[in-house]
Amino acid sequence: MILTTMDEFTFPEVIRLQKSDFPLLMREMPGAPDELYFSGDRRTLFLPDHKYLCIVGSRRYTEYGRRVCEWLIEALRGTPTVIVSGLAMGIDAIAHKSAMANNLMTIAVPGSGLNPKIIYPRINYYVAEDIVKNGGCLLSPFKPNQPATPWTFPVRNQIMAGLSHATLIIEGEEDSGTLITARLSADYNRDTLIVPGSVFSEHSRGPHKLLRDGAIAITCQDDLLEALGFKTKDDAELDSNASNVKSDSNNSRYSSCTDDEIKIISLISSEPLHKDSIIEQTNLGVSRVHILISILETKGLVEQKFGKISLKYPYYKNLNSPNDQDNNLINKNHKFWQNQ
Repeated sequence: MILTTMDEFTFPEVIRLQKSDFPLLMREMPGAPDELYFSGDRRTLFLPDHKYLCIVGSRRYTEYGRRVCEWLIEALRGTPTVIVSGLAMGIDAIAHKSAMANNLMTIAVPGSGLNPKIIYPRINYYVAEDIVKNGGCLLSPFKPNQPATPWTFPVRNQIMAGLSHATLIIEGEEDSGTLITARLSADYNRDTLIVPGSVFSEHSRGPHKLLRDGAIAITCQDDLLEALGFKTKDDAELDSNASNVKSDSNNSRYSSCTDDEIKIISLISSEPLHKDSIIEQTNLGVSRVHILISILETKGLVEQKFGKISLKYPYYKNLNSPNDQDNNLINKNHKFWQNQ
């Protein structure tokens, strides 16, 4: 149902959604509103193969907060992620802008209705415009002409947390609205992710309190990727090594290996590793790794020396044909390895 028309050169219509048409995660949340209003691309709300990440933080952010927000969102480039935030000044606006800069969809949930004359805060009006132009959307639990008031912000926080699989907190005072969103996320059984900050900064008090309450610390880009269920850079590198081992014709000796065996071979292809490191990096479990190493030893593909597991015939990517010259070079390098 079309309720009102925004500026035809800027915004599309404001559309009302009944509860039966809500995104699935919002239908699961307790206390969901009876209706929602959106403007922009409706499809952004219904991407079942995407992760919806709510990012909120301090309006009075620090340089550290800005940098870490941009840095973490940069890590999500190319992943099926939608960034959700509240269009507020500070971390919210940075999150929206960083999402668009990294070709990610983003949804803004302002603390007001979606009539362009009252979208709040006015300073971020053109951020809202850019969100819609870039294929995102604006979402609100309020009728289009509802102005921002003190009571509207806790309600919009409920929508952000309910729409998202996880909420990431980047800076916030101990009594800030940011913590309301985090607590709602926990109440909805969603993950609460926290960026730790300086113990000397008042902007760290809120996040650190949440960490004491059991929130998940995000200390690097891989932490965030892992929390959202995406492959980390290390995982991608391991997959690449495994692909090289499988595809290179010089490694036909590995053609009978299982995927788990290839995982170990690719991991030790660059350097010998202790069993503990192999167990940790493959996530195959202690007993499984011991069994696989024994099998690979029986096949004559790996060996143990000085407590480390190494390839018996070290893999060199530039050797592409299994001729005598290549084999001589492999054996020469193998003897060199043995003497180390």
